[in-house]
Amino acid sequence: MLKHRINSKLSSMAKRKLLFIIGEHQKGKTNGVKDYLIERFGDSWDKHYIDLGLYLQEEVRQEQIDTYSMFPEEFEYDSVNIIAQLFNNKEDDLLVIDHCEWLFAEKQTEWLKIIMSETEENRTIIVIVPDEFRELVPSHAYSVINWGGGLQ
Repeated sequence: MLKHRINSKLSSMAKRKLLFIIGEHQKGKTNGVKDYLIERFGDSWDKHYIDLGLYLQEEVRQEQIDTYSMFPEEFEYDSVNIIAQLFNNKEDDLLVIDHCEWLFAEKQTEWLKIIMSETEENRTIIVIVPDEFRELVPSHAYSVINWGGGLQ
């Protein structure tokens, strides 16, 4: 089960406390991570889970989206600031970032640098990544679970 693999990976991490869970859509990545969080934190599991797509949707106004369609580089700058602010507002030692497709689809990777910095100093972060964005993940430097679903 995924929650057991997560526990094993996290317990073996030293300084770089960043874990990527990569796999196809609808294969149980999100549910497996939520099961892990529920087992570890009980009813307060959702304090540790961030639906990044929803968070960005709440933080970005429609007029900004119109601007981004004309000037995509502004989205990269703003998204990095939004992610930095998110971490400034969170104090939890473990966070899960899910639904980051919007950033990956725009080939945004600067936000990953903020995550990498956070994991070296402050906390452990798990990022759930759809398989089609595998090449944008720095898997050579950080822990990865390749998840295909089922009883892997």
